Amino acid sequence: MARSRRRVCIIVNPISGRGQAHRRVRRVEERLLDAGCEVECLTTDEAGHAEALARSAVSHGTDTVLVCGGDGTVNEAVQGLVGTSTALAVMPLGTANVLGHELGLSRAPRRVTALVLHGRRRKLDLGRCAGRYFICMASVGFDAFVTRQMADVRTGAINYLSYVAPVWRAFWSYAFEPLHVRVDGAALDVPVYHLVIGNTRSYGGPFTMTPWARPDDGRLDAVVFGGAGRSWLGLYMSATTVQAHHRFANVRYLRGRRFEVEASREVAVQLDGDFRTHTPAAFECVDDAITVLVNR
Repeated sequence: MARSRRRVCIIVNPISGRGQAHRRVRRVEERLLDAGCEVECLTTDEAGHAEALARSAVSHGTDTVLVCGGDGTVNEAVQGLVGTSTALAVMPLGTANVLGHELGLSRAPRRVTALVLHGRRRKLDLGRCAGRYFICMASVGFDAFVTRQMADVRTGAINYLSYVAPVWRAFWSYAFEPLHVRVDGAALDVPVYHLVIGNTRSYGGPFTMTPWARPDDGRLDAVVFGGAGRSWLGLYMSATTVQAHHRFANVRYLRGRRFEVEASREVAVQLDGDFRTHTPAAFECVDDAITVLVNR
């Protein structure tokens, strides 16, 4: 009996890639059709839509979901692919493209097509917090506060310049709240004012917060920052651009399967670059939770 044609669902965020998403995606779609694939191309039109589209693709027996967009769109699709045999492929068209940097993925149509047709299937762990999964990173504190401010003012596509004003406002208005952190049930005995959790090494842009993280090692890596106040914040922000933040005596690198965070008042939490919730929050590793296509 002849093998059925490979089914590929392309999910496109139309505002990604500086408005060039559809042009790039059309070239990939044409190449996949020429290769004999059965292709469905769908466009997101609101927040959360990529998750619904991914779930629908799984229910229709799709082999691969190709997400063309930024980290937020990828994160949405991940929610619909967890625990299924449908593979995730990514055409990184966003601002930070954290997963794309981590896996060495290209946005060139020819290479994206090759990824879908010939990529190696790799099982990756995910992090989970408040019922949502994250594939790259999460944090509690200042940068999560920035993402909450971004969510309040965002109206369309963003780039690195979009963060300048929110970061500046947050720098002067953020209230440093002590965090109480437990790692695999053991309480940390050091001050913590900011926590970054990495399932991957990449954090976004020039920042590599957790350089020893691996998305398939059954644990999450984390960095805790013990300095409070704008002086320390300025030092941390400068140091992370050259990956020197680990040199501070009040910065610690941790590994574990579960991180629990509490505070005397609510502190913002972000997942994969988008504001999601507030403390108290727990972050746990979910082993082999998703299949991702990577270059051979």
